[in-house]
Amino acid sequence: MSIRQISAVTLFVTDMARSCAFYRGLGFELKFGGEEAGFSSFHAGESFLNLSAGDKARPGGGLTIFYVDDVDAQYERALAAGLKPDFEPADAPWDERYFHIHDPDGYTLSFATPLAEYRRHKRRLRECVGIDGCPGGWIAVSHEGAFVDRDLANLLNRLAPAVVAIDMPIGLADEQQTRGCDHAARQLLAGRRATSVFPTPVRAALLGRDHGEASAINAEYCGKRLSAQTYNLLPKIRELDDLLRRSAYWQARLYETHPEVSFAAMNGGEALADPKRSSTGHLQRRELIAAHFGRDAFANARALVSKQQAGDDDIADAFACLFTAERIANDEAVTLPEAPEYDSEDLPMRIVY
Repeated sequence: MSIRQISAVTLFVTDMARSCAFYRGLGFELKFGGEEAGFSSFHAGESFLNLSAGDKARPGGGLTIFYVDDVDAQYERALAAGLKPDFEPADAPWDERYFHIHDPDGYTLSFATPLAEYRRHKRRLRECVGIDGCPGGWIAVSHEGAFVDRDLANLLNRLAPAVVAIDMPIGLADEQQTRGCDHAARQLLAGRRATSVFPTPVRAALLGRDHGEASAINAEYCGKRLSAQTYNLLPKIRELDDLLRRSAYWQARLYETHPEVSFAAMNGGEALADPKRSSTGHLQRRELIAAHFGRDAFANARALVSKQQAGDDDIADAFACLFTAERIANDEAVTLPEAPEYDSEDLPMRIVY
């Protein structure tokens, strides 16, 4: 028999509220207890981290090691939460990449990823791309930078990604306007953000030569006309649809996502209340991007793309798509609906996040 993992680690703390805030900042999910409790427990993979407060607290001893999927991302998350690790992630002679941080009571924590696993993980992430439509055509964000191209096929061929999450409908209904995935996404977002999931046009509407004709065609097939906002997306929907219908290669690599659904996943499953173009909403999205991709990720992407090519919200949405592409690459993604339908061109009508 061998010891496979630590089942639980219990730490004695002097201030439960302060300690809970610290561990939440590092991404630990509370199982029970909380700021007002004498004993709290957090999920740590299949194990648990326990905090015990009281008169007999004995703070400050020992070293606890936590294995994480990406030690670099964990380090950036700590910085984004305003915490202060002891040093940047480093490769150790014992074949781990790790960093240390002290909690409010002086306990030393080590976050680590085995080097071989870390290198495989980084190779997978370098092959992921998030794409959103923008004034300059299409904006792609990856761990290599930010790129804009008028032509989607050119952009994809240039980057040669293995996994792409894109904010544009894939799979179009022939008669009904409401796809199951759109309905599921609205239910997941609920509240005000549900309206960010635009009605997807039927396939025949792509043949419309202007707004009036496309809207009339859509109404003929499903009884609903197209808004100006939806009509303005038709050229990009048509471009993506044409590409996928002629390329089995890209069919296997492109996944439809929705930035607001992705941001909700980045935010622990809670949809963001404020619109993306509001100052508060943009700040919320920037903070999530910083927590996942690093403090300078957005600014670095912004420096590579002019504001005439892409707005701040376009870049933020592309990062949300990249988040989903990484989840797909790591087999962590969720599909809406769980069993998607396929359209007449055998394209899946699904939203992945």
